[in-house]
This record gives sequence, C-alpha cells and structure tokens, in this order.
Amino acid sequence: MDIHFRMKVIHPKLDGMIAISHYLYTYYTSRMKNVFQLPPLVDKQAGKWKMEKDDEIPDRIRLIYVGSPGPGNKDRLDIIINALEKIKRKYLLNFNFRIIGLTKEQYCKIYNINTLPPYCENCVEFKGRVSHTEALNYLANSDFQIFIRQNNLTNTAGFPTKFVEATSCGIPVLTNFSSDLKNYLFCQENGFLLDISSMDNLIHSLLIPLQLSKEERIRLKTTCRQFEDTFDYRNYISGFEDFLSSVNAIKS
Repeated sequence: MDIHFRMKVIHPKLDGMIAISHYLYTYYTSRMKNVFQLPPLVDKQAGKWKMEKDDEIPDRIRLIYVGSPGPGNKDRLDIIINALEKIKRKYLLNFNFRIIGLTKEQYCKIYNINTLPPYCENCVEFKGRVSHTEALNYLANSDFQIFIRQNNLTNTAGFPTKFVEATSCGIPVLTNFSSDLKNYLFCQENGFLLDISSMDNLIHSLLIPLQLSKEERIRLKTTCRQFEDTFDYRNYISGFEDFLSSVNAIKS
C-alpha cells in the first residue's frame, strides 16, 4: 500500500523527480514533468578512491563480492558459490572468492545451510564487515567483482551500486544484465556477461573469465581504466543544472 500510494498519488504531485533507472524514468515521465535520470554517482577526487593497488597480479584469479545480499537476497551469492564449487570440482581452476560484508555464519543463516560445499572450503573467504575505505582497497586489488541478480521488477527499477564501485576502481565485473547495465557493461572491455538462465549456462559463461591468463587479465584491467570516471558526479553537473532550472521555472 505504501509503495502504491507514493508512486501513483504522492510522487506525481511533486515539482521534479530524480530516477535512478530508465524503468523509473519512463514510469514517471508519463505522469509528471521534470524527471531526470541519474545513476548512483561517486566523487572520484575523494581520498578513498585513491587506493593503493598491488604491483604484481598473482597467478590465482581473485574474485570478490562487496556488500550484502539485501532484502529478499537480491544478490544470489548462493548460486555463485554453487557454480564455483562445480567448476572447482571439475576443472580444478586456481581462484579465490573473497566475500566482504558477511561472515561465513551469516551466509549460512541467510541461505539456510549448515556449511559450504566441500570444494569451496579452501577457495571462499569471508571477511565480514569492514570500513568502506578498506572494502574499496580489497576491491581495487581483485581481478573481478562478481554478483548476479534475478530479473524482477525490484532489480529492474534499481541500479547496482556494486557495479558503480567496481567500475570506479577500474575492476572488471562479472554479472548478468539487470537494470540499465546493458548501457554500461561491455563484454571483454570492462567485464563479462553471465548467463543465469541455467546452472550449466552460468558455469559455461564463468569459465571464460576464469580461464584468462595473467597477461590477459593485465590487459583487461588496463582497458578498464578508461571507464573509471563513468560515474563521477562531475559528468552530470550540466544535465542536473538544466533539471533544477526546469523545476525552478515551475515555482516561478
């Protein structure tokens, strides 16, 4: 009732609306004037984005997840871990998956399990909650940020800040298309698209980045640097000024 009342009755009466996704932008432009689409943004000149990066990239591929699954487990960590377990068991690939924001006990409680699959015990590492600055340092010194989301209305209307943070760190992302990511994720330039239509398809799409050589990962991270300022707020100042001018014109 609350969401229905806000979106259909209250919000259309406002002078302006900032929409985080194209879905919400389209929804509100049919009901009100002055709607501005704005993804999550960062200040790239803030000190926390000047993290120190490792000089050497190890042979072992470093996957990372930073955050929490969220209400309703919108990030399907359990599916990722199950897929990685099958890959480890069958292909014996050398990778590590570090999870920032959850302990192992919290993960097991969220997904109602007693323990991790056997082949994941030595390659999945839980770090629990850390400061945002520390989390960004972990992220910047990883090879891939990984997360997947089901294609439902909630995820379509939102925008994954995990993608924003990884891109701003110059780290490629492994994920499926959700929200507006089709406009920001370019396969083999700043990440790889994961096919979550079935476990077999997910495993097949994961094998591509997990089998990259060290040299290929170095080249990929070099390419990712051109995307680091994509979500810097300075790129959106002009459009936001026009939006505010339109809102002020109504009030005048």
